[in-house]
Amino acid sequence: MNSDLSKMNTVVQSGNTKIFNPWNSKNRELTPSDAIPILKRYGWKGRFKNFNLFSQACCHKSYVDRPEIWQEQAEYGEEIVIAPRPDDCLPLRKCDNEELEYLGDRVLGLVIASYVTKRYPGQGEGFLTRILSRIVNNKQLGKLAKEIGFSPWIILSRHMEEICDGRNNLRILGSMFEAWFGALYLQEEDVGRGLSVCNDFLVRIIERHIDFVQIIIEDTNYKDQLLRKFQALYHVPPRYKEIAVVGPPHDRIFTMGVLDPNDKILTTATARNKKVAEQEASRSALELLEPSLNEAFNVAKVVSPVLTSMKGSPKLVPMPTQVPSVPVTTEGKDNVVRRRLKIDTLNL
Repeated sequence: MNSDLSKMNTVVQSGNTKIFNPWNSKNRELTPSDAIPILKRYGWKGRFKNFNLFSQACCHKSYVDRPEIWQEQAEYGEEIVIAPRPDDCLPLRKCDNEELEYLGDRVLGLVIASYVTKRYPGQGEGFLTRILSRIVNNKQLGKLAKEIGFSPWIILSRHMEEICDGRNNLRILGSMFEAWFGALYLQEEDVGRGLSVCNDFLVRIIERHIDFVQIIIEDTNYKDQLLRKFQALYHVPPRYKEIAVVGPPHDRIFTMGVLDPNDKILTTATARNKKVAEQEASRSALELLEPSLNEAFNVAKVVSPVLTSMKGSPKLVPMPTQVPSVPVTTEGKDNVVRRRLKIDTLNL
């Protein structure tokens, strides 16, 4: 709760007074007539018992009235005030969507874990965990939020809208998606009934919008891919280095770098999380080492300035990675892939 709200709002310093201006005229009030078509499109047949929860699910923390926290941002002797609200802007909210997001995350995890276990029986915990993690993450959920039509209803500050492009930010939209499921679950007093409603709604969404064959094939663990690439090229693992850290303790921004075998920086990436920055730096390193998508899995064809700058020529040894055949039995709209999906040796 002690996030730096000044970083989420336009701030003007006037003498000894700091003026916060969160007002965003692009925010729109969600009404039942707006929500019902979205819900019914995916088979919802219920009734609203507390529609305010859906409105709350749309509210990012940057548009909440928390005077005690705003005052914490003030330095000694400063006065914190909020700019007058324009007529075309919604009032600040009393609650954000974080608690609903917390609940919705748990509901989504249970529903999707149940779904993939039934869809791919006998595939083992590791396979099911990978599929689950590739669906229940902010990037994927944010994409679903945009496709379903949630994004116009996100409520956030002007700074988050204009500077951070929050209405298109998949992390923010993914959190909103989870919050909607928290609100949907709480429309039912009975736990079982709440889960059933969420299950029916979510299954229709993922069967319409998720390509499971692509999810099975896709490998987004760039650090693991880069490890295999380095082992094949140089017979050593890649090393990572913290290049820079900026921002206050509660709002750090990390720049991480991938080092080549000569301890020179190969690529860098910046994010609010070290692991995310390392993944992005690894992805950039893979692109550098694999300049042609047509040659992405053929080490013998890799051409890179990094290789020519090294002392001696590294031995380019293809490193086959055996991936077990994965039986995929699907139903419904993807009958065309009701077959045994075999992922052959990849020459990474």
